[in-house]
This record gives sequence, C-alpha cells and structure tokens, in this order.
Amino acid sequence: MVGMQGNGPIAGYEMRSNVVVAAHHGIAADVVGLQVMGFELEQVGYLRYAMELRNLSMIDIEVLGASIEDVLVAYEAHDEIAEQLTWPLEGDWRGVFDRN
Repeated sequence: MVGMQGNGPIAGYEMRSNVVVAAHHGIAADVVGLQVMGFELEQVGYLRYAMELRNLSMIDIEVLGASIEDVLVAYEAHDEIAEQLTWPLEGDWRGVFDRN
C-alpha cells in the first residue's frame, strides 16, 4: 500500500508502507493508521477530539495481526501539523462521531 507524506495533498509525496488497516469503526482505523505512520494521537487534532468526545482511549482499540511496532513506517509530517491543534472545538459535536 502507498500513503502520502509531507505537505499533502498537493505537495506531498508517496511513501510505500505495504500495510492495510481495517476496522468496523473509522476512528479506530484512523488512530491505528496514524500510529503505523509514526504519529501520536495528540498530534492529530480531529482524532484527539473524536476520541475525547466518544470517551475512548487506545485501551478500547484491539489490534489484531502484526503489532504497530512491527509495521511502523515513519512518515514525514506536514510542515503545518501543529496548526490544526489550535483549531477550536466549537458548537455541539455530540453525536457527530456516533455515526461511525
């Protein structure tokens, strides 16, 4: 499998990881995927918000097959990755992530 690293989606470039992540829950898949890419949950605002709003933690996510550590491929982050952590969580988000 091929992912994108760096300043995507326009100026990023491919990274071959040969890893497939699948889940019944999209948030769980994204959280495991970001860890496979070498990132922590605290680095990705929308996932951090989603986990908080759903009252979830990594303890709630079961990884089957190879461990994250065994398939980890360190991706290069977007130059402005820290900026999205400043985005405010406004409005009533209850239920938004329940559909997933």
